[in-house]
This record gives sequence, structure tokens and C-alpha cells, in this order.
Amino acid sequence: EQLVEAHGPPPSHFHQLEGSKFTALPKTQGQGRLFELLLARQTARTFRTDRPLSMENLSTLLGYTFGVQGAMRVTDYYVLLKKTSPSGGALHPVEAYPLILDVEGITPGFYHYNVRDHGLDLIREVAVDEGRELARQFTAGHYYFASANVLIVLTARFDRKFWKYRNDSKALRILELDAAHLGQTFYLIGTELGLGTFTTGAIIDESIEKLLGLPLFLEGAISVIGCGYPVDENCPGGADFSAPIPDQS
Repeated sequence: EQLVEAHGPPPSHFHQLEGSKFTALPKTQGQGRLFELLLARQTARTFRTDRPLSMENLSTLLGYTFGVQGAMRVTDYYVLLKKTSPSGGALHPVEAYPLILDVEGITPGFYHYNVRDHGLDLIREVAVDEGRELARQFTAGHYYFASANVLIVLTARFDRKFWKYRNDSKALRILELDAAHLGQTFYLIGTELGLGTFTTGAIIDESIEKLLGLPLFLEGAISVIGCGYPVDENCPGGADFSAPIPDQS
């Protein structure tokens, strides 16, 4: 209401070209689990704090979002990795730093996901209350994200991306797309596991980078994703999207 009062109604959801010839497409109904996951995917914002995430589910999330699924040697010094999300130049420069708050069998703290060995490198242990406060601070005061079982800081290794694309003005854009692809993969895996998931670019880069001890100019925070068990398990995103699709607005 405040936005509408200040700026008027938003531009229409639908961008249509006036005067162009329109060709109607047939209505289709995708069959199979992938289509079900796509329709079930939502952003969750409130999570239960009385139910820990299993270590197996965390392993599945990390392994299938960031893990290596295969490798191909191109030259003696150049190997390509296969992952479940695309990456510009097949460089995969995005790193994952989980802030684990409530996972069975894992001490709460900040970790780095070790892709090569599929495990967690401990950076710093934190008490749960401290971790939730850090989560709130890192996500620019969005307190509801702090109730998640796990938050994962995605960072960009600029030196790896620019090793190949050092003279390409669009290299940073492609790097951000890499992180976006990973976020969507994380969403779909989390949905399959019955979890609520989220992603946000509203982060305080400097605070995150200082705590993680990231090397200046070589690696930087780019976004935060996370997951947990949604408060309303029948509506993981906490919102009901059953309203009719509007004609214009």
C-alpha cells in the first residue's frame, strides 16, 4: 500500500506487443516428477525451530547442488568438471559456505563445503543463538531467515572466472548467473526433500567476508540460500497462489 501510494500501481505483470500478430499455443500438461517439482517450488520465509535437518538431507543438498558428478581431462593442466548446474566456461567459480544451525550430528558453526572430498571444513563453531543473530545480520536484518536449519553463503572466486575471461566485460554478469542457476537447483532438490527453501541477494557483503576471512579482490560474497522445515508443511512457501490469473495487473 505504501509503494502504491508513493509510486502509483506497478507496471503490468504482462508485457504485450501492440499490433503484432498473435499465435495461440496448445495448452500442455507436463507429466512426471520434474513438472510436479517446478509447480511445487516456492520461497519459504518461516521455518520450524523444533525439527533438526538430517545429515543425509544436508549431504544430498550439497552434493547434488555443488558436488562433482564427473570430470573430463582436456590437457595436462586443464580439467572440466560436470555439475548439475551450468557454468560459464565450465569454470564453476562459486563456493558454498554453510552456516549450520540445526543439523543432526553436526556442530553448529560456519563451514566450507569441500567439493573434492564431499565434506565440510570447519571455519568457526558458533552457538545456535549467535548463529541465528549472524544470519539476521548477514541477510540485512531479515529476521525470518534466521529460523532456517542451514543458510549457505555463495561466494564468487573472481580469480578463477577472470583467469579465462579477464578481458570480457560480461564476465561478472555470467558469474552472477552461475549463482542463480545453483539457487534454482537448490530449490528443486529442497522441494523434493520436503523442505522450504529461499535465496536472497539482500546481504551485507563486508560482514560476511570479514567473518569468513575471504581474500580481498579474489573472492567475495554474492548471495545467501537456505532451507528448513516450513512452519506450514501444506504450504511450504507460506502463501496461497490459488487466485485466478489477472487479465492485466
